[in-house]
Amino acid sequence: MTVTFVDPTGQPAAPVQPYELGVDFARRPLRLALIANAFPDITRFVECLVPALQSLLPEATLKVWQKPDVDPVTSDMLAIIVAESDAVISALGH
Repeated sequence: MTVTFVDPTGQPAAPVQPYELGVDFARRPLRLALIANAFPDITRFVECLVPALQSLLPEATLKVWQKPDVDPVTSDMLAIIVAESDAVISALGH
């Protein structure tokens, strides 16, 4: 019996655009915000992520934001995060 392998890889429909990091990690002190939504699993994940990031970026200031629910971040909270942060990591759980 012959086995035929079919490669499901398709061709991109749009040209690939290179990703350029928009944060200068050489900037000191770097201020990172981590936003967790209201799901319990992601809150715990973010709590575990903080020490890992802190070990990679010891001079960075990390601030965790907990959304009260799964709705988008409020404009008031977003304004504070933008004013206090150089970059944001938004973590979504289920």
